[in-house]
Amino acid sequence: MSTEIPTSVENTTLTEEENKPRHLPPAEFARIFASKVFADDDVGRNLLEVDLLRGLVGEEKKALTDKLKGKEMPTSIEVVKLYGGAHLTVDADDQDKNPHFLLTNELNGCAATVLLSENAETDRREAVLTHFPPFMEERNLKMIADLATEEMKAAGRKKILIFCQKKRSEWVPKFVEKIQAIFGTDAEVEIVKYENQGGEDDGVLLIRIPKKGEGSMSAHHSVGDIPIDLDSKNKQK
Repeated sequence: MSTEIPTSVENTTLTEEENKPRHLPPAEFARIFASKVFADDDVGRNLLEVDLLRGLVGEEKKALTDKLKGKEMPTSIEVVKLYGGAHLTVDADDQDKNPHFLLTNELNGCAATVLLSENAETDRREAVLTHFPPFMEERNLKMIADLATEEMKAAGRKKILIFCQKKRSEWVPKFVEKIQAIFGTDAEVEIVKYENQGGEDDGVLLIRIPKKGEGSMSAHHSVGDIPIDLDSKNKQK
């Protein structure tokens, strides 16, 4: 299950400073994004910021949905909820000069699985993000198999990035093998183990995907900014 917020128009684009890929704490991104969407609406701005960082439900979610109707967005973002997943494609000739984003929140013991690829012939970048608890491994794998395109699997440059809770990471190595059976054993692997510290960024993962030539892909979490280098060796953090 995901929520898509539509693409921007020029008068609401992020500034060059706001677009910097090197340092982008999710809380800062949420504030910038919400302030661009609701420049003159404090209630709407607060609702959207909280929804990106924690997720709204009930009447507050309905109020935000109503306020978003007809709004132009500063960039394209897919928000992935628990038990959900999303796929994103960014072509080299994409007309939106802003990066695209995948975001999930409430990673409080759950795992976020990210698949990334870059096609050397077309320069197309693709990304998949899922959010599941470790005990729902088979359901997670099914969603990954459904979302990963054949072009992603065949790409010469691809990566598997897994965010898991440090004290619940013993299941990850075998899970990686199962993902590789779907995505290919030639994909680079990076495992990031997190511990929630009670900060406003806790449990939030943001994946930044600019088009080819506009910078590298990157992941942003409370553990820090993670440049996504598809040429790097397999590693763990």
